[in-house]
Amino acid sequence: MSSAVTKALVTARQKCLSEDEAYWDPRPDFTRPISPRNEAAALSWLLDHQAGEARGGAHS
Repeated sequence: MSSAVTKALVTARQKCLSEDEAYWDPRPDFTRPISPRNEAAALSWLLDHQAGEARGGAHS
């Protein structure tokens, strides 16, 4: 996987942590899927974010 894709996935996984996942210690390795729920949410966020950028809007 390219470094840009990995960086985007890491960002998405961090943004989509559930409350339970946010309190894990030590912090999860964001270069790997955290949980099925987190991965689905991260991919959904990433697609929405990329679509917003493609339309020229700032989507957060």
